[in-house]
Amino acid sequence: KATTEMIIKKVEQACKLVEKKGKKAFREFKGKRSNFLFAGTYIWINDLDGYMLMHPIKPKMVGNNYMSLKDANGKRFFVEMINTIIEENEGWVEYVWPKPGEEEPSLKVSYVKKAMCDGKEVLVGSGTYDISKEEIKKLSH
Repeated sequence: KATTEMIIKKVEQACKLVEKKGKKAFREFKGKRSNFLFAGTYIWINDLDGYMLMHPIKPKMVGNNYMSLKDANGKRFFVEMINTIIEENEGWVEYVWPKPGEEEPSLKVSYVKKAMCDGKEVLVGSGTYDISKEEIKKLSH
């Protein structure tokens, strides 16, 4: 099970890697041997315009814009994630989304952090479903 500490650590490692290697680092986030596929979750990267730059599980998402994507409650969570890193550089965003293989949405929380990739600001994120509302409240403030 992914812990909040584990997610923060992996996102910070991913940011350092992207800042060092740029888009050439993207291949290191993919594949069964990747250290960034961990505890049932993964790292993804999108730009501040909402375009998916790297997704290790769903490569068809790459190149698409997700600014208008809403969760079951109508929250445009990519917009909130981008606003979080613009305003705070990093933070947690909660939303509802179906777990893999399920249809009903579950509470999900993602940690997002700003990084530089080939001279451009990007969002590096990772999320998990298995965090309680109480834990999320602690993360928020």
